[in-house]
Amino acid sequence: MIRPDIKLTQLRTAMAEAGIDLYVMVNSDPHESEYIPDHWKGIEYLCGFRGEVATLFVTADEALLWTDSRFFISGAQQLENTRVQLMKLKIDIDPISWLDQKKAQWSTDKGSDLRIGGDQRVIFGALRERISIQADLMDTLWPKRPALPKNKVSLYDVKYDGESAENKMSRILEATHHQPLLLTALDDVAWTLNLRGSDIPCTPVFISYLLLSDDDKCLYIDPDKLTPEVTEYLTGIG
Repeated sequence: MIRPDIKLTQLRTAMAEAGIDLYVMVNSDPHESEYIPDHWKGIEYLCGFRGEVATLFVTADEALLWTDSRFFISGAQQLENTRVQLMKLKIDIDPISWLDQKKAQWSTDKGSDLRIGGDQRVIFGALRERISIQADLMDTLWPKRPALPKNKVSLYDVKYDGESAENKMSRILEATHHQPLLLTALDDVAWTLNLRGSDIPCTPVFISYLLLSDDDKCLYIDPDKLTPEVTEYLTGIG
């Protein structure tokens, strides 16, 4: 097993090779889920922190992890001897303010812009806007990184749900005044289509996107996840 301090050293080496001064990681996935597949748990691999809420900044000489009050005690225990500093949301300086201060200080001290890298597929909002280099460094640093799940999708009978998928899609388009809508939240997709999955433990969802419009209704999903029964069902609802 590789020690967290060695993993940080490996990450910093990869950052230097990619021309990154500060690397950003968050505990999220491309759907901004709170609970995520193992494939996206890079923070847990890197330093052992297992809380759902985590934002990690790594520079050549610092490593700071922000989390909320649910994980202050467990987080301090998990980060002990990892050389990662625990930062408390709503108590310590927030990540965006810290980053903006770091950028200003860097510009003054170095006479150049701070090069910020991160995987923009899983980072959202103001933090995403500050990233200038798209990079998923975990792909090369994480031996045997878990693959994205290929668990099969199953039907959720309308007798349990109470409303057909056709009716739900029609109501959604009425609410958008028939403007196209892309559903990215996994629970929204599962609810709309009356389908269920097991890609995330204890959460009946499956990795996918759903695009709805009057002309097309498209489910974007790994086809290996679809059984013949589900494929027939999807064809039947258009």
